[in-house]
Amino acid sequence: MAKRSVRPKKRVYKAVLPRVLCPVPVEQWRDQAPENLHEVWISREFTVQIYAVKYPVSQLLSSPCDLRPTERLCITHTGLSTAAKANAITRDTLMDIKLQCGRGGQWAVEVYPTLDHGVSLPQARHLFVYYGRPEFA
Repeated sequence: MAKRSVRPKKRVYKAVLPRVLCPVPVEQWRDQAPENLHEVWISREFTVQIYAVKYPVSQLLSSPCDLRPTERLCITHTGLSTAAKANAITRDTLMDIKLQCGRGGQWAVEVYPTLDHGVSLPQARHLFVYYGRPEFA
């Protein structure tokens, strides 16, 4: 009986969310957010958190002309998410998410870290955004 009462709430919650990604007002998430989180977008299907990528000053001063990623898009499914769901996000969907978040004209790279340097969210996909064409592209 309890399962039946929970399911409609989830449907109602997702029904009030927009079909396309929309920015979440800062006052709704800033108090609980890490310092480098600067945007949150949400839709019925996805939640995107956009973080500023920070570098140690020594790295920035050693080669100021290097093109480095400036943002990281952390993409998860809205609601319950699993690693299998995250892996099912296609390249076209990732490109559409990047476009909806206003980064359509920017280069982005998805990075797969080594096992000992894995990110703490296995159910998320991470795109690093470059403002300019990376050397390797």
